[in-house]
Amino acid sequence: MVKLKNYTLEDLCDFQNGYAFKNSAYVKKSEDTMEVFRMGYISRGGGFKEDNTPVFVPKNYPKNLDRYTLVEGDLVIAMTDMKNKMALLGNTARVPQTGRFWLNQRAGRIRVIRKDLVDPIYLYYYSNSLEHIQYLRARANSGVQVNLTTSAIKESNIKLPPIEYQNKIAKILFDLDQKIQVNNQ
Repeated sequence: MVKLKNYTLEDLCDFQNGYAFKNSAYVKKSEDTMEVFRMGYISRGGGFKEDNTPVFVPKNYPKNLDRYTLVEGDLVIAMTDMKNKMALLGNTARVPQTGRFWLNQRAGRIRVIRKDLVDPIYLYYYSNSLEHIQYLRARANSGVQVNLTTSAIKESNIKLPPIEYQNKIAKILFDLDQKIQVNNQ
């Protein structure tokens, strides 16, 4: 029997809230723009999907946005949802490429910093597991709009097997996802 060890997300990862871009800052796509990663890129149940209505801001935006730049493999978590749906709250997507996106408000970036303790791909699948989503949603602030706080995310409990098991599980799940993607094409 494999023994699981408990961590908080903050023990394993760096967390960053998104930036509140003004709608008036949005411009047409060009080589001088960056795409804004909004919750429309997160699939129900977790995963990355292209947004049908992407928005862009100038690369020379009048604020330094380096800390909001997403890199391949970052996880982006949906931090808000409507109470009557709760379709996305807590779900994550893996960022597909470096330098394409800046992170928008009400989405958070999770970047693994302890790769000796957690496989980033394993964490992606774990973060979208029903048990983990229910755990987070139970800690959300409720109203018409439901919100996850930064502290609820950072303090979330992560149960991990040894890294060798995580690596094997992550490879199997990732390979299966790749096959599904190819079959869907």
